[in-house]
Amino acid sequence: MFILGALASLIFVSLTSWYRYQNEAIVMYWDHQYELFRLVKPSLLICPTNVLQESKFPATFKRYGIKDTPKARAFFHFLSNVSYANMIDTPDYDDASPELWLRILNDLKREFYYETTLSDTGIWVATENGLCVSLGNYVLPYASLKYLLASNWTVSPLPTYPPDSLNYQMSDTMIDDSKYIPSYTYDEDHGRTEFVRTDAEAMLSILDPMDSYTASNRYLLQILELQNVVLRIFQIDIAKGIDDLPIHRRKCGFPWDKGLKLWPIYSFEMCVTECRSRIIGKKCACSPHFLRRIPGVPVCNVKQLRCIGRIKESLEIGPPFCNCLQNCNKVAYITGQNRTTRLKEGSPINTTSFKMTVDFAKSKYKRTEWYTFGGFLTSVGGAAGLFLGCSVLSFVEILYYTTLHLYIYIRKNKQKKK
Repeated sequence: MFILGALASLIFVSLTSWYRYQNEAIVMYWDHQYELFRLVKPSLLICPTNVLQESKFPATFKRYGIKDTPKARAFFHFLSNVSYANMIDTPDYDDASPELWLRILNDLKREFYYETTLSDTGIWVATENGLCVSLGNYVLPYASLKYLLASNWTVSPLPTYPPDSLNYQMSDTMIDDSKYIPSYTYDEDHGRTEFVRTDAEAMLSILDPMDSYTASNRYLLQILELQNVVLRIFQIDIAKGIDDLPIHRRKCGFPWDKGLKLWPIYSFEMCVTECRSRIIGKKCACSPHFLRRIPGVPVCNVKQLRCIGRIKESLEIGPPFCNCLQNCNKVAYITGQNRTTRLKEGSPINTTSFKMTVDFAKSKYKRTEWYTFGGFLTSVGGAAGLFLGCSVLSFVEILYYTTLHLYIYIRKNKQKKK
């Protein structure tokens, strides 16, 4: 009975250790060596409140065989800034097929002036909040108008988050910055000022450059207003080796992880967007015009957009059943100490400006593997020593003598008999 109890205890401890190795191996800890940090520079999403160019309506409508009426213009103006929050108010319109809506919006969009210290050029993207210009984002090209209208599925090489020099045991001079996302360092960038300037009233979002759009942290840019904020960066990095672990062990996602139907790469916000599209498909039997076409699923018409508006509460936060993994590398941008200066009417400066002063973080989270396979063997070996008075090495010896050693012994005896 004693031996059976010891064996049962050993099996229990071994199974518990194996579960911990498979499912609880990753922890996050605070890293305070800020002199070595490389904090990722943000990307920007500018969504003009007036997206369309009035002078383009006649030629565009003629190209698609649409009557140029106030009703038609009002509908496409509404569509250019449509979101789940206002879809319930979608006006009646049936002169153009929903299949053409995104293409028509692409032809009607207006060019506007923007300038920023963070990126040289922007691209037009279709989002859940209308048409916007993305600057410095590496995954939003997969939501660009050009990409969607061409039904493209090409995957371009992506940069990675920059490593800390201590993490990779190398000096900053040995790190090739061209392979990584642009980043800030404490010595060079603490107190640095970034700005964005535009001549269009717009909503501005400050985003993780390796994740898709989100409706949170949006700032209204109004003409003749100068806004100054302090930009704080909260970042989660990974220790070396985390990217080699299987998904079920690391419990977080990388861009090269597969599994999404609307996107060729993975990110948390992309997964949530796809989850919302599944809910829409189930409850309203369609897919919104601003998402990639799904074979066999029609593009939402006016009535179906209103259907989406009626279920908007279920779309506001990714439901628990989405099972969307957080990004292994993650960064969030929080602004504070917002100061706004309003210029007088008639001022020669007919733009809006948003300035961000970088407040370099003194700490950040880091994911690391705390329970390795060696730790698992140590736990099992310790349990074997406690319950049976032997070690893992003893089991290896028993296995050796009952298999390989026994085979060699039998073979030698057969040769002697011959």
